[in-house]
Amino acid sequence: ARRSVPAGEAMSVNPHVLQYLDGKLAATGSQALPYDEWSKPALRDQLLQLVERYPSLSVRDDPFTHNDGRTTRLLRAEGTVPIYYQGVKYNIPVKMFLPEGFPRAGPICYVTPTANMIIKPGHGLVDGGGLVRRDPSGEWRYPASALADFARHLADAFGVEPPLFAKPPGYEAHPSPPAPQERADAYARNTRGEYRREAAAANGDARGAP
Repeated sequence: ARRSVPAGEAMSVNPHVLQYLDGKLAATGSQALPYDEWSKPALRDQLLQLVERYPSLSVRDDPFTHNDGRTTRLLRAEGTVPIYYQGVKYNIPVKMFLPEGFPRAGPICYVTPTANMIIKPGHGLVDGGGLVRRDPSGEWRYPASALADFARHLADAFGVEPPLFAKPPGYEAHPSPPAPQERADAYARNTRGEYRREAAAANGDARGAP
């Protein structure tokens, strides 16, 4: 169950994260982030719960360009989410942007492969640009939905069908358009197929996924 995290409550979260997040949410004028005042307590609460559950995620604000060309700075959580595939642990690199309408609107999440990884073609949840096309639990519905639960459902889904695998020897990438910068309205066609497990690199993480 989700719990409220009052300002100043001791948590197992790096104090620098608390200081950074509180400073960003309190900023005004040209430094203000594009979130409504009513949403900031819930936004803070959910981000802190997310990084408390997944310490491998860091919180920052980054430029985000929408399909209409608008660029704004959004808070995001970036790092890795652990999954278990065939009994082996892997860490999948992700980046979750919190859109202006958060928490009523769900996160915009990308899988961000490292240089020696590629996205599985035809993945049921992730498109070729790394965008997670839908909420893995079915549908984002605030206040029932939460970022920490989103990440957990994402890990569960990726444990069934990992989105990344190691580049095979001699792999040559084909040019592809840049990843979309806004949640897609239409879902790409799902394709079926057995997931071919490639040799994993050391560490059993995103840099050596299944």
